Amino acid sequence: AIILADTFLLDEKYINIYKLKIFRFIFYIVFLIYKIFSSGVRAVILTITGKARHEFITFRSELNDDFRLNLLANSITLTPGTVTVNRDGGSILIIKLCKLDKDISTKDIKKFEDKLLKM
Repeated sequence: AIILADTFLLDEKYINIYKLKIFRFIFYIVFLIYKIFSSGVRAVILTITGKARHEFITFRSELNDDFRLNLLANSITLTPGTVTVNRDGGSILIIKLCKLDKDISTKDIKKFEDKLLKM
């Protein structure tokens, strides 16, 4: 896909447009896979016990790169219990599965953002 994009779609080379630190990107992928599994277990427990509710939250990201913002939005959607509904600039509208008796937290989303800021 990258070769086709370089050849036919992009005016500039892909590597010059989307500069990433490869080892941090690999670490991010491993972290994402871990969060997918751990969030899946959490979502199953909340659903089976009947202690789940959903809330709409708006997360304002510090990311200024469109590529990284899309990575964040996709990572949120890949993680069970969260779905990105809309992205408008740095503002992301999310549906999040929460415990009935707890306040909504964006701590997990902030961890994704922090890792993307370092890439």
